Order: sequence, then C-alpha cells, then structure tokens
Amino acid sequence: MQNLYGDHLKKTVHGFGVDISSQRADDLDKKALTFITTRDGIKALDLACGQGGQAMRMAAAGARVIASDLIEHEDLLRQAKHDPDILQFIKADMRLLPGPLLKHQPFDLVVCQRAIHYLPYHQAKRMVGNLWHMLNPKGRLYLSASGIESELGQGYGAQANRNIESRFAPLSPEMTSKHGINGSVCLYTVEDAVRLMYEHGFAVIDAFSSAFGNVKIVAEREK
Repeated sequence: MQNLYGDHLKKTVHGFGVDISSQRADDLDKKALTFITTRDGIKALDLACGQGGQAMRMAAAGARVIASDLIEHEDLLRQAKHDPDILQFIKADMRLLPGPLLKHQPFDLVVCQRAIHYLPYHQAKRMVGNLWHMLNPKGRLYLSASGIESELGQGYGAQANRNIESRFAPLSPEMTSKHGINGSVCLYTVEDAVRLMYEHGFAVIDAFSSAFGNVKIVAEREK
C-alpha cells in the first residue's frame, strides 16, 4: 500500500483530512471536467465540496455549478459572490439530501469526492438514492471513497473483514494522526461501491481503484 498523499499535501480541514481538490484535480475530477465539454448548459453539483477547488474548475469549464458543504470557506464564498450566475454555494448536510434548498434543482452532473466514507453504510445508501432522484436522465455521478486497500486501511483491523453494512470504525491512531481524519469511517472496496450504484438504479460506466488504493466510480442515471 502506498502513501495516500504526497508530503506537500498537509492541510487538513475540520477533522476530515486533506482537501485534495483545493490543490489539484485528480483523475475523477478530470473525467467530470471532460464530461462538461460534451454537453451545453451543464448544471453541476459539487457535494461535500470543501474549499471548492473542483466547483471552481467546473465553473471555468462552462458548467453552472452549485457547491455544497456543511462548512463555509471564504475563498469559495468570495468567488460565488463575484459571479453568482455561474457559481453558487449552498450550505447543506449530505445526510439530509435534497433538503429545502436543493429540492427543486435537477443536475446533469454530481461530483462527491472523498466524503461518502464518513457515513455509516445505511446513510450512504440513502444519500446515493437521493442523488439518483436529483439527477436528470443520462446525468452522471462521479463518486470516490477511501479504500480498504489504501494506506488508511493499515490498522483498520477486523473491520476490513466485516460486511460493509457493519463496517464503520475509527482509523488506527497512526493513520488518524497522520491524515487528520477524526471519527469513524467506512472504507470501501470497488465491489462495494459498484453494488451500491446498482442497488439504486445507476448504470456503472467506470469503476476502479486509484494508485493510492482509493475507490472511484462513474455512474449514470439511465432514465
């Protein structure tokens, strides 16, 4: 298993680890940006957006973007205020989707990176089901989760052998300290994520594990 992040990526956010998207676009972010170029008038949601790095990239690529998170970040709010027709911020809890502010906003694309593993599996299932309803037909979901085969899996212990429905526990003390991830997490396999998509009516277009052992999914609402 490899080091999850480079040594230069040290800034953690409110106990939820490093905000990678504020520092670079990864392979899944780039797939979402490519999708934006294939259609006109894309409306996108960056869910659990953190500091909004991917939201701002999607807006620059031509999408109308809503960035959503429980935490407000000054740079993102400043950018949204500067051009509200292209980028908006809505404070929302991903466990309570769609919520009153997102209820009537169908999307063509949803990005949810490095967040679903903070939810117990029953909450993750509810969130993915809600996202299906929030997408237009042929809309795409780009979702990632920390993987059991990533560095975070070191010291995860017996949790790794449990069914995902009961797999929710803190990281080892070493990994908690190193990555600034507090509280319990549900680490995924690619097979876990694919099953989650199929259970909610998504067609899986791509499913893979990154070089760091994290799980990446591209799924489509077919109808």
